Amino acid sequence: MAYTKAEAVEQIYLAIHGGQPSPDVNVRREDIPLYLAAAINYVLTSEIRARKKEERIDGWLGGASGIDPEFLATYYLTIEYDDQRDLKYAALPVKLASLPANAALSTVAPLQGELPFVKMKGQYEDVTVRRIMPNNTRYWYEKIAHWERIYFTNISPIIETVMARLIASIDDLADDDVLPIPNGMDIQVMSLVKDWFSGQRQMPADMLNNNKDDKR
Repeated sequence: MAYTKAEAVEQIYLAIHGGQPSPDVNVRREDIPLYLAAAINYVLTSEIRARKKEERIDGWLGGASGIDPEFLATYYLTIEYDDQRDLKYAALPVKLASLPANAALSTVAPLQGELPFVKMKGQYEDVTVRRIMPNNTRYWYEKIAHWERIYFTNISPIIETVMARLIASIDDLADDDVLPIPNGMDIQVMSLVKDWFSGQRQMPADMLNNNKDDKR
């Protein structure tokens, strides 16, 4: 079942309070979204790892992110120019969900055409990638102060708008937006949050909002 942000918060709130609000439990609805975001990150990270492991076992070497496409939102972004760095970029209108290797940014592509741009880990990887793909447009994600941007190299001067497929942090989701959780994992996510508030579980390392792949 797909839950909106408000529905998930209410379900967790009632579960913590034993089915109905109680003055004896010091948990407020506004306390829940922070831990809900962390639980979603943790579950999605686990799912990505599992799917990539399956791909390796099956011998498939594609570049899939391991994220259910139905939870990726599409945004149209305007290309701008950073005169300090002499680079073109597109500003993200939302914060990305904190997933390892910036997996929340799944695809960036031109509005017309069949091939997406080539994703890189960072600007300085371009030195290597452009030798292999000199004719492709390459891009990478950066967070600068409170801005989140996608920078480009070798992007056509006639391209003014690009399409990005991504998972937004639930901080930027409205109450009536559906949470980006793979089918069947909504109960796991809400149980993690409920157990944390009930003192039955410690926050796993990967639930920290540090955008690192904290492997064990």
